Amino acid sequence: MSKQRKTLNIENLTGDVAELSRDIWLAGLGAIATVEEEGSKFFDGLVENGKALQQNGSKRLDDLQKEATKTFDSLIKRGRKVEDKGRRQLTARVDAVKGEVTDKQKEVSGTVERVTGKVEATVAAAVETAMERLEVPTRTEVKDLSEKVDLLAGKVNKLTTLLEARAAASTNPTAVYHVVPQDEGWAVTKEGTDRAINVLGTKAEALERGRDLAKNQEPSRLVIHRKDGTIQEQFTYGA
Repeated sequence: MSKQRKTLNIENLTGDVAELSRDIWLAGLGAIATVEEEGSKFFDGLVENGKALQQNGSKRLDDLQKEATKTFDSLIKRGRKVEDKGRRQLTARVDAVKGEVTDKQKEVSGTVERVTGKVEATVAAAVETAMERLEVPTRTEVKDLSEKVDLLAGKVNKLTTLLEARAAASTNPTAVYHVVPQDEGWAVTKEGTDRAINVLGTKAEALERGRDLAKNQEPSRLVIHRKDGTIQEQFTYGA
């Protein structure tokens, strides 16, 4: 607290000016000291506030980074869900399209088969009608006729063999033996007789028996027949 100044008057002007100058000097020193003291405190306060702000800012920055990371991870998860959902929907759609295409293919295939069957039946019927009009025998008729021709040929061969044997018997007085098939096996017969000389189980046995008879009755001839009655081969003995 500065002391109270005296009232300025002319008589004491010199002393008052000196005292006033000193007061100003002291006030300036006090102001400087105050500024230095308060400035130091103010600077220290700013430093402390800066440190606190730095700490709070670092913490806030970390919090923001964590929050941003969390938000980014959440967006990634959501994006994956959307991607998976889209992929599933696309796969389901593709499968559905494939199914539709397969159904259409089956439908078209069935239609083609039905149409082809109808066309074949129509063509076959038209051909058969034309053949009937032209009196051309069908495949079945040709097959039946072929079987009948084969049967007739077999009968003709048997008759020819019999006629040849009779003609040979009438022109050649030699004994003629035959090895022929029968229901029980194979028989050895002699022309001019009604009964078989021997009936054996195998053709080899009958052939051996006929050969012995023919050799014993020279001049003679042994005629060997096939299973269908036709002549297979002949042997002449003592000619």
